[in-house]
Amino acid sequence: MTPTSRTPSAGEQDTCVAYLIDSLYRREGADLGLAPVARFLESYVTHDAGASHRLLVMRRGFRSAQAWAPHASEFEKRGVTYKALDVLDTGYDLGAYGQAVESSTADAYCFLNTSSEVLCDGWLAHLHNAAHTRAAGLVGATGSFESAYSYQLSAYHTARRSGDALASVRYWIGARRRRRQFDAFPNPHIRTSGFMLRRSIAVRLQWRPPRTRSDALRCESGRSGLSSQARALGLRNLIVGCDGRAYEQDEWASSGTFRCGEQSNLLIADNRTRQYQAGSMEERIRLAQLAWGDGRHA
Repeated sequence: MTPTSRTPSAGEQDTCVAYLIDSLYRREGADLGLAPVARFLESYVTHDAGASHRLLVMRRGFRSAQAWAPHASEFEKRGVTYKALDVLDTGYDLGAYGQAVESSTADAYCFLNTSSEVLCDGWLAHLHNAAHTRAAGLVGATGSFESAYSYQLSAYHTARRSGDALASVRYWIGARRRRRQFDAFPNPHIRTSGFMLRRSIAVRLQWRPPRTRSDALRCESGRSGLSSQARALGLRNLIVGCDGRAYEQDEWASSGTFRCGEQSNLLIADNRTRQYQAGSMEERIRLAQLAWGDGRHA
């Protein structure tokens, strides 16, 4: 099945699906090459989006046409049309997303990162419908209550109980620094590996290009991150499942999406959802507790 990717007709909503491809995409130190892009494209052509859109490919780190050629071939052999936007090497995912907003005048944006994988038909229509409900802010495939501050504080207490003085000092310093940057658990935020929002909201947010991984974490889940900014505007951040339902914040932990049971209601997969899916029961419980608290289990 060839996905619907075209310029909208007069009067139609102009929805931009913006997919980031990093030339040096890595996970746990391994260069994964074309595999993540091929996986995304297979999912993109297999699952009908359910809504008209145009595909914008954000290219990061490609220095020449020769470097891009193997990736272009993956699109060509699947008949996927797209427009390309070369983004800065710095800025992590959110920096690229901010550039896409600045360079395009779409009515709505669906942002996907290199590891994204579509899991069901109608995925874009589900996100679009939720994003256009009253007072909707960020609308994501996944969300979490995890707090980087609370994690550091918990690690400090664990290290202190074990008698590891060096680790105790390191985690204590980290906790003090992150206390200023992150709310304590629960810290509800939309995860930015797959989410949608209207342009009228996107232009009101501060897309500060992250310079470090810590910056990127703050931009996603910090006190001045995107989710917090949307809430400050009086908007509701929502999770959308493959059932098409939009889940309010107090329903996230039982939505069957991120780190919930078998994640059977997950709309778009990414590296973190795969980590959970492949984990042992013990690992799943640990990850679920990070996301939702001690009352949650796999």
